[in-house]
Formats: sequence, C-alpha cells, structure tokens
Amino acid sequence: MKLREVVVAFVLLLLCVVGIGYYFSPTRQMKSAVDSVPIFDEEGKFYRRNPFEDEGKMTPGAKVVIAQEIHDFGRMALGETGTHGFVVKNEGTEPLKLAKGRSQCKCTLANLEDSEIPPGGEAVINLEWKPEAKGAFGQEAIIWTSDPEKPDLHLSVRGSMFPRLMVYPEDSWSLGTVKTDPVEFEGFVLTQIYENLEIVSVESSSDRLKFKVESVPVEEMPEPDGKAAYRITGTLTPPEEAQAIKEHVVIKTNLTDENAEIRLDVNAVRLGPLTVVGPGWHADLSIFSLERISSERGKTFRYAFILDEALPDFAITEVTSDPGFLDISLQTDSSGEGAAKYTLVIKVPAKCPTGVWSIENPGTISLKTNHPKLPELNFKVALETY
Repeated sequence: MKLREVVVAFVLLLLCVVGIGYYFSPTRQMKSAVDSVPIFDEEGKFYRRNPFEDEGKMTPGAKVVIAQEIHDFGRMALGETGTHGFVVKNEGTEPLKLAKGRSQCKCTLANLEDSEIPPGGEAVINLEWKPEAKGAFGQEAIIWTSDPEKPDLHLSVRGSMFPRLMVYPEDSWSLGTVKTDPVEFEGFVLTQIYENLEIVSVESSSDRLKFKVESVPVEEMPEPDGKAAYRITGTLTPPEEAQAIKEHVVIKTNLTDENAEIRLDVNAVRLGPLTVVGPGWHADLSIFSLERISSERGKTFRYAFILDEALPDFAITEVTSDPGFLDISLQTDSSGEGAAKYTLVIKVPAKCPTGVWSIENPGTISLKTNHPKLPELNFKVALETY
C-alpha cells in the first residue's frame, strides 16, 4: 500500500471517530433535547428560545437601544397594580423584530405594542405587577430581538410592598374587667405609603366613649419607615350597673379606598359589688361552664366570691336552680376591712339524672342574699351529665 493511500485511510478513520464521538457527546445530546422542545409555548403564549435565531431571521442592520432594563417602583401598597413602560428604540438600518419570551411568573405581564420596529422607530414594552405579600419583590420578563449583538432583553421590576394602613389594635380593644373609674387606652393608625394621611373624624357608639387624636413624630411611630401616624387615645366611663360593655368607634380618614373608614370595637366587663373568679366562669355571659360529669360519681366546683364591701353575716337566703339537683352553698373564706371573700360551692351530686344544658340552651341558678346591693343574683350554667 502506498504512503498516500495510508494517509488517506488514516484521515478517513479519524473523521469517523470524531463524527461518532460527537454524535454520542453530551453536547449534541443536550442540543437535540432542546431542539426537540417546541419553540413556542401554546399555554403561556411565549417563545422558549429566540425565534429569529432558530428561523434564521436575524437582522444584522438592526440596533436595539434601551435606556434601562431595571425599574424600581420603590414603595407600593398591597393590592395596588404597578405599570412601567420600557421604551425600546431601533437605531439601526433594518427593522428590529421583537417577540415575547418567558416571564418569571404570572404576576408579570409583558405586553408588546409593536412586534417590529422600523429603523429610527421605537416601541413600548409594558410590565405590570400586582403585589400580594408584604416585603421586597423582583420579577423579570425576557424579550427576544432580531439584533445579533443583543438577541435578548431582560426587563425587570422591583420594589417593596407595604400595607396601605396599619392599625393597632387590628380589630378591637379588650379592656377586661372595669369598675367605676374611667379607663384610658390607646392605639395607632399608621401608613408607610401616604405622607398626606389625615384623620378626618372619630365617631363613637356611645357618650361613654371619648377619643383624642394627635399626630405622632417619626421617631415615636410604632413601626419603622412610617410616612404618617396618629395616636388614638380613648377614655371609657363605665356604666353604673354591672354588665358586659360592647361599644365601637369609627375612624374616618381622607383616603378614598376601602381604608377610608376603620371600625374598632371596645369590649369590657363592668364589675358590680360582686366579683366571681374560677375556672369555667365567663363574666361576659354570666355563665358557669362546667364540663361533662359522670352522673354516678358527681363532682364539686368552687368559685371565689369577692365583695367590694364587707357585710357582716353575708349569706344566701334562697336558692333555685335548673337542673334542680344542683347543691349550692356559700362558705366564708375571710372577712375584715375592705373586700370580703367567700367561696360559692356548686355540687353535682352522685346518682344525679343525666342531661345536657348547653351554652346555647343553659340551665339557671338564682340566689337571693341579705346584701342590700345584691338582693338577687342570676347566673346561667352549662353542663352535661352522662
């Protein structure tokens, strides 16, 4: 075999080896896998790859120019939609073609007003974002171009989300138990968005509620980054009689959206000459909520009875109850100056009948006493015997 034939054979063999190696190479396999995926996503209506490159329709004479690819919204209110138009110019000599690529999430919408920009022309690409969660955000949309020097644009929007208004407390003031003296409480209305927030009026449901509104300096605001804040100071004058207090206040602002009015409840329990303390006692409902009790064994419950003013020989003179099998008595714990303490004993006796007395359909306990301010005490009772 001549030398030239040997060389030719060697070269052919080398080409075969190289060709086979490339055919089975990861690079070719990956390219084949990418090429097998459709370029256009029918569901999302965007191009996965640059269609102009794939179809050989790049325009070398086009020149894409964009002033910025990132826009910072700054502060935005939750629920507010932000829109920004990115201006894209063609400073080349051939038409510049544009196609929508993948957007980072459904919250970002790329809306192309023109799919082709003539030489010297421009188009606007609108990105929209509607924040749904408090905190920083950043989203991106890809736009494919036919400019070989810049085949893709990565347009992004970012900013920080804040609630339109922050109200402390969020829904109500719970003042607990009160007596005869006025009770003062306070709250805040704060915004991290609007510098011109104003409290227009404060309207209470009762003359027992009085409110004062004052602007709060930045350094005293309960949250950082505040733009405007107001301190709402309220005063509740309890009624003469013992009762559950349920009032409310409506705070009107100068905003025009759903935050124009804020309603906050004011809840308290006005204690009378008698205070009851113990597990299962609900002062706002005047109910003893016992529990499920074995009718065979029965059970005894004890509650502290505290009188504001001591009364010598304070006693229960008459007891009626439903269910009638309840055994109710009063025991003296201590006496002397100031408050007097007693123990109310509610006994569910063994071998009692079975039944259910629910909170919705409770039993009753009525006590007559020798106290001039407490001639009769009426309570509700919830229990189940089985």
